[in-house]
Amino acid sequence: METEGIQLATCWFEPDSDNPLDALLFELANQFVRLSLKTAPHAGGFAIFVDHELFERVGGFDERLRLAEDHDFVKRAARHAPLRLLESTQIRMSVRRLEKDGRFSYSAKCLQVELYRLFKGEVTEDIVDYQFGYAPSDQGNGTDEGLKRLIERMAVWRRDYAAMLKRVARDVKQAPEVQDTMAELRRNFDTLKEAVRAYLSR
Repeated sequence: METEGIQLATCWFEPDSDNPLDALLFELANQFVRLSLKTAPHAGGFAIFVDHELFERVGGFDERLRLAEDHDFVKRAARHAPLRLLESTQIRMSVRRLEKDGRFSYSAKCLQVELYRLFKGEVTEDIVDYQFGYAPSDQGNGTDEGLKRLIERMAVWRRDYAAMLKRVARDVKQAPEVQDTMAELRRNFDTLKEAVRAYLSR
């Protein structure tokens, strides 16, 4: 980071489990972080790399917040230095929180928090039941055809995204075509998110 002058960064993260639903949820989270780099920077507290001077400049984490203080910090820090994605770095993350709250329940809580931040601002009160400590309650590792289809759709989306990046690198002069392709990828990703949301709410 120091060599390239990067002050604020995040990286890929993957689940410490073999559950295919975990892989899908983490993949969605990773792609959300990638797509929001320029518009609404997000990074989980477990994957924030920040220069000390920048950390002090923005006042660190806001301890008044009840939830999402990591996203709030990144949003404020990104006003002074762009959030970069370290493509070569990957963190393996425990799924104990998913097992404690339940995968579907936890995903719904994350969505509720994001909607609250979007429409009301940072979370200064308890809007969801989020308790610390771990007591596994959801150990299911089974899969079904609906989940398999979602995983396949995510794989297709990733291939399309990689192909788009190669086209950009090959010919950056064709800006309108690149913008149209990017817009289509965002629409496809939004459709995929809705499919996952429908799956989780069954």
